[in-house]
Amino acid sequence: MRRFLVFVIAAIACAQTSPEPVKLGDVTVTGSFRSRVEAWDWFEADANNDYAFSGTFMRLGFGQQKKSFDWQLDFAAPVMLGLPDDAIAPGNQGQLGGGANYAAANDLERFKREK
Repeated sequence: MRRFLVFVIAAIACAQTSPEPVKLGDVTVTGSFRSRVEAWDWFEADANNDYAFSGTFMRLGFGQQKKSFDWQLDFAAPVMLGLPDDAIAPGNQGQLGGGANYAAANDLERFKREK
């Protein structure tokens, strides 16, 4: 059921069209907000192998086109929520899926201290 919901959300997101950029005088303002949910239940291990997490990427851009030059300035922020802190098994089982990989690469110990 969870995989079906992820598929439906992805299909709805793909069906949307991009809005026209906003003009503030000569400056063009663009932006995007992309979000996804990943659900993992693939591995059989001693650690948590059944979890879901969300990933969001927000972007805001400003640009201008002149006769002699163009410029573009982008700001972006990735946000990961619900990363598992218990999806890394000992030994050669290791990291169980994408959530465990993100958590391990971004200081897993920080997640354990905050609880």
